[in-house]
Amino acid sequence: MGIRSIQMRRECVLTENLDQFPETDVLLLLSVYHQWFMHLGPEKAGELLAGVWARTRDCMFFSCAEASSSHRSDYIKALKPLGETGEAVRETLEFLLNGLEVAQVSYLGSASFLDYSQKIGKDNRMFFKVSRMTP
Repeated sequence: MGIRSIQMRRECVLTENLDQFPETDVLLLLSVYHQWFMHLGPEKAGELLAGVWARTRDCMFFSCAEASSSHRSDYIKALKPLGETGEAVRETLEFLLNGLEVAQVSYLGSASFLDYSQKIGKDNRMFFKVSRMTP
């Protein structure tokens, strides 16, 4: 069968416009959740995550910053509730993602990236694949 078409879009996702978020087969939600968590709080971040997942038909690739490895004090302070060690953060994110409707979660690993906005230090990102299970 293969891929018949592909489209990449950048979307601004807020609770106010979630109903306008397009349905998609595959969603790349990379380095977004921790921004929602930091700026909107855990409850709104969870609502947004569930909302975009509800509009995803097949799978979502998800990444999140790991505050325990960050050099940024704003990340460390805001994301501390996710866990104080890399393993704790991974367990929290797996629990959160497994809570999505009909979701199967696979941890893909982590990687360090240079923080270009600060031009110093590296931040770790954890990567997951969330697949929709057929009922």
